[in-house]
This record gives sequence, C-alpha cells and structure tokens, in this order.
Amino acid sequence: MYRVFVVVAPLARRMLGTQLLAKLRECMIKLDARKAWMLEYEADARFISYLQEMGFVKIVRFDLQGTPVIELSIDARFQSLAPRT
Repeated sequence: MYRVFVVVAPLARRMLGTQLLAKLRECMIKLDARKAWMLEYEADARFISYLQEMGFVKIVRFDLQGTPVIELSIDARFQSLAPRT
C-alpha cells in the first residue's frame, strides 16, 4: 500500500493532476495493483468530477477534523484510468 500527498497551486492543478494520474496509472500497472483510493475535500467539486471522469467512484462522505471529505475508489488494473470520451 502506498500513500501519495500532493499540494499544488490552484491554477496548476488540472495539468499536474493529468500528469500525476498518467504516472500513477503507469506505476500501478507495473505493480499489478488492483484498486486505488483517493480522499478529496468535498468542496473541490471540480476535481471530484475530474476523478469521476477518470473512472473513480464515490464510496463514502465523512468529516475529517471537521472538514467534509469524500473517499473515491477505482477497481481493476487501472487500464481505465484515462479520460472517458
């Protein structure tokens, strides 16, 4: 199990997010990973929508130290970790 934490400026998020997901997909395939989870602030609706476009599914909503967050998950071998058209 691996944890990755990334903090970037708001304007760089989409570009960096795309690059990180591409690299994550590549690494997960090499590791023969079967599942990935992400936690994201509920208020970041655009990024959550972006993750859902990538194939992530909302699992649960909860408060983390008083801040609403959403857990998202993706199954399989990450072959689908690409934007859906």
